[in-house]
Amino acid sequence: MKKKLLLAGILLVVGGTYTIASWQVGNQIEAGIDTNLKNVLAKIRAEYPDSHVYAELSDYQKGIFSSTVRLKVEFADYNDMNFDDIIKIHHGPFPLYSFTEGDFYPKLAVITYDLDKKYNEDLWEMAGNKPFINLSLTRYFDNTNKIVLKNAAIHKSEGSESIDLSANKMIINYDSTTGSLQTNLSINNFTLIKNNKKIELKDLSLISDSKQNSDNMKIVGKLVLNLGSLSISDDEYEVEKTFKINGLSINQDSLQNNNNISSNSSLLIDSIYFNKQNLGKFKANMDLGFVYDFNNTSEYTLKTNQLSFETMHGSLEADINMKMKTDNLFKNPFSFGSFNNYEFLQTRIELPYNALFSIIARCQNSEKTTISQEDIDQATYQTIPFISMMTARTPFIVIKNDENDFSKNVISSSIYYSPRENKLEINGKSYDPLEFGF
Repeated sequence: MKKKLLLAGILLVVGGTYTIASWQVGNQIEAGIDTNLKNVLAKIRAEYPDSHVYAELSDYQKGIFSSTVRLKVEFADYNDMNFDDIIKIHHGPFPLYSFTEGDFYPKLAVITYDLDKKYNEDLWEMAGNKPFINLSLTRYFDNTNKIVLKNAAIHKSEGSESIDLSANKMIINYDSTTGSLQTNLSINNFTLIKNNKKIELKDLSLISDSKQNSDNMKIVGKLVLNLGSLSISDDEYEVEKTFKINGLSINQDSLQNNNNISSNSSLLIDSIYFNKQNLGKFKANMDLGFVYDFNNTSEYTLKTNQLSFETMHGSLEADINMKMKTDNLFKNPFSFGSFNNYEFLQTRIELPYNALFSIIARCQNSEKTTISQEDIDQATYQTIPFISMMTARTPFIVIKNDENDFSKNVISSSIYYSPRENKLEINGKSYDPLEFGF
């Protein structure tokens, strides 16, 4: 009997302490929430003076373990982004909402919102008559924050058209003290069938991580994107054509120092299919540079370390090396395409006959799983007249002949252009840039 009374007493003390703590945290939130919103608005207006955003809180209803408040946000230039709805605030240090998510770490509060039916009735119905979007923002005592965005699975089918989307999640972790930002996104499946066309995406994941140093002037970032497969099908002409990529991966490392951004990016596509034919594998690696000044001249650099399409019969390869300067890109976006803005532009393309003609043969025989030498010969016979016509009409393309093996001939092109030097070289020969409109 005494043990039961002791246990009941302990539970009563714990429960009372939890209730008081939740109430006190609720008082802190109520006292500071309006000030925090004003601070955020002030920061937005200082950094983006043309944003014209307005926000206010009203109808604050405080409870012991949670509170509700109406949040109204208006964008003067984007009315379709306006928001006016009730959000819920779950009080720390141990919000009941977090327990349901399996999170027992102490925190100041969790703010949650479920997309209301009034914003999109179709999405509400496709999600099974429940919110399509669930958003939660967790504020920890150490100034770290976590945003979790979830979508419900949806399905809708009308006649020959349908849409399917799996339940997915995006998590953003942000440390307001160190400036570190981490993002994790995963999408298991998305399928859309409309107008005799089908798009299907499977197993997409994206992870990004950036860290900012103490003086807020240097940012180091990393991005990794992986995609299981992406296919696009079209049976508009009664014969279905499908283009599919498998095993896509993108890796990017970047560094921002003041207004200077540099990055290295690599891309790999493990296989590219056209119907039943595996056309090959694509690889790319490049260095990018960007020195920006939104009011004056900005500078861009690009250098490819690898740009290749690998087939079973050889590789198609290309290189690009360039540097250009433009005026205010936002006020004059067309300046990006002007040849006069290049400091220099250097390109190289190498297309071996055996690799190129095998790709053409596979596209022409896409309903077969393999191709024969006869198929490649047919593709060669059909394509050679076009190549001969192009080489006869323009100096940009030349043929590097192999005296012993015709299939090892290479379609080649190399260009060097520099307005500063008033120099244009095409396949090793000098030309007047004005002759080609440079």
